[in-house]
Amino acid sequence: MKESARSDKRAANLSKDTKWRSFPRVPNLVQYVSTGTYYGRLKTNGKLIRRSLETNVWSTTKLRLVDFLKQGQEAKPQVDAIMFREAVERYHTEIRSNVSMKKTSKDYLLKQCLRKIELSSRGPISGLRKSKASRRTNAWSGRPD
Repeated sequence: MKESARSDKRAANLSKDTKWRSFPRVPNLVQYVSTGTYYGRLKTNGKLIRRSLETNVWSTTKLRLVDFLKQGQEAKPQVDAIMFREAVERYHTEIRSNVSMKKTSKDYLLKQCLRKIELSSRGPISGLRKSKASRRTNAWSGRPD
């Protein structure tokens, strides 16, 4: 009876196609059932990365999984964050250097942009990412991205 309960638990951890076995107590680890080879799974930038740990031995697998996860975390690109003040200065420079606009239009655009930012924030804004800041300012100025 204990053997059948144990095999039922193992079957519950199999994928729908019964080719992969997961381990609930060890996240990011799967085993290819037919060969017994362990694989590390990691989601990076929205992509699922599955790489062989090149072993069938449990104790070796645990060690290699840690190395795989560290390597995957190091591969993440660092995003440059800028301070809100810098984003505003860049926007001011961009608007002021636009020769196709009248001075009054530039002043109005800058004033409206800052007003909307102040209204939308729920407190002091310490920093915005470059892309987000430019998307906001482009949206408010009526320009496409």
